[in-house]
Amino acid sequence: MISILFSGLLSFAFAQGTVGNGIHSEHGGHAKKILSQSEEKSLVELRRKAKVSFVEPKDGAMVGPKFKVKVAVEGMKLKQAGTHIEDLLAGHVHVIIDGAAIAAGTPIPMNETHIHFLTGSNESEITLKPGVHKLTVQMADGAHRSMGPAVSQTIQITVKGN
Repeated sequence: MISILFSGLLSFAFAQGTVGNGIHSEHGGHAKKILSQSEEKSLVELRRKAKVSFVEPKDGAMVGPKFKVKVAVEGMKLKQAGTHIEDLLAGHVHVIIDGAAIAAGTPIPMNETHIHFLTGSNESEITLKPGVHKLTVQMADGAHRSMGPAVSQTIQITVKGN
């Protein structure tokens, strides 16, 4: 698992243009600091400690069609989307409906099954049709690039009818 996490985080760092010799590079219109090897190792270690989890609903919960989603984030700072491009230890929350965590460095789509908490909040209300649903909470950087499955959690809930 550690090698998968390391590989995923390295992919994330490469996708951000942040692995290298300590100079700056342009990436997507934003100046990016390229990390030295020691900074890169520190980032990997810090990210290894990062966690995101559901506070509510809990795994196996039964909820109404409109329900509150609240998440806990450890080891990272919650920031508004688009405002923390250079801060590799900041991100914002996404909830994926009936889907799996997205690979590190891959942009998270913006559609009805990928809910973005754009303001840097850790809670929101979601409305779903009745039935069994899988919810995956995942962190992404300021440009909506996934921080990978290592910084995600998946639960299953049942939405009851009106």
